Amino acid sequence: MKVKTDLWREFDAVQELAGGEWSNKDSPLANRCTGGGAFYYNGTRIMQEQVADPKALADAVAKSWEEKGFTVSRQSFAEWHFGVTAHLKDGGEFYLSNDGTDHRFGVSGSTGCYPGDSRAIAEKDMKELEEKESSSSPSPTS
Repeated sequence: MKVKTDLWREFDAVQELAGGEWSNKDSPLANRCTGGGAFYYNGTRIMQEQVADPKALADAVAKSWEEKGFTVSRQSFAEWHFGVTAHLKDGGEFYLSNDGTDHRFGVSGSTGCYPGDSRAIAEKDMKELEEKESSSSPSPTS
């Protein structure tokens, strides 16, 4: 589904800017929007290494998101903290932030809500996931 792949593509772009190893916590299944009749996707990626210059990474991600037409805001609650939020036209948001102990970053976010039956879409997502996993698993030998 394009909505999901677009979300993951944005997270992939942050990973490429930062480099290093990341833990992927993306949700492969559609979620139900409040009120029903619509769905959204969400995800999170966590960096496994320190960033030498956290401000430079936050600046690069902010610039990238601004160039893509997102409305960007910045947050900071301490000298060492760098947070960047992208507000999407569809109502979704992406958020990049580092922790203060070792300057590892995480990026998380969700799409806006799109019309559709979230249960049916999630069932289709699950079927695709199961097919992908079964095709990548080794076949049992007799």
